[in-house]
Amino acid sequence: DNGVTWTAITTATSNDGTQNWYAPVTPSNTCLIRISNSNDLSVFDVSDAVFSITPPVTVTSPNGGETLIGCATVPITWNKSTCYSGWKIDYTLDGSTYTNIAIPSDNGSANQTYNWVVPNGINVSAAKIRIAVNGTPTVVDESNNNFNIIPSNDVTVTSPNGGQVWQGLSQHQITWTNLPTASGQYSLQYSLD
Repeated sequence: DNGVTWTAITTATSNDGTQNWYAPVTPSNTCLIRISNSNDLSVFDVSDAVFSITPPVTVTSPNGGETLIGCATVPITWNKSTCYSGWKIDYTLDGSTYTNIAIPSDNGSANQTYNWVVPNGINVSAAKIRIAVNGTPTVVDESNNNFNIIPSNDVTVTSPNGGQVWQGLSQHQITWTNLPTASGQYSLQYSLD
């Protein structure tokens, strides 16, 4: 905060001219270091100019304002510090409940990408992506602003579409409609949970 407040790194290090320090996770463009004599605090020096601390992970896309369509494959991208390599990607539709997307492998570069198949049947305007260091949830970043998820209407289930009661081992037709842009082959699946 440009010298308004100071936080101790150490209070008694030897006078050998060096000290290792892990920068805090809090990003800032107005950082300074002050070194003072432990026996006489009036003997000190401060960095000549401010320096920056950047976040160890930064979501770059989707980062807010986008509209994602269900069933589409969308790249989730983020920048990372070289000192971290394991990731956990989650999404939220309401800002409080998170669903895990993946725990992807690191590609070794500062720019990371994971291709996400957007879930269909969702219509929200408060979605966000959260990326954290796997196992260290305090090292985290989230989309700066909300983005939209809208359902794809390329394929629409028409039956069963809710409320039916089907007895086990009875036969029923599953029906759907599709737009001309949809492919000619489909996979059908069912869920009991």
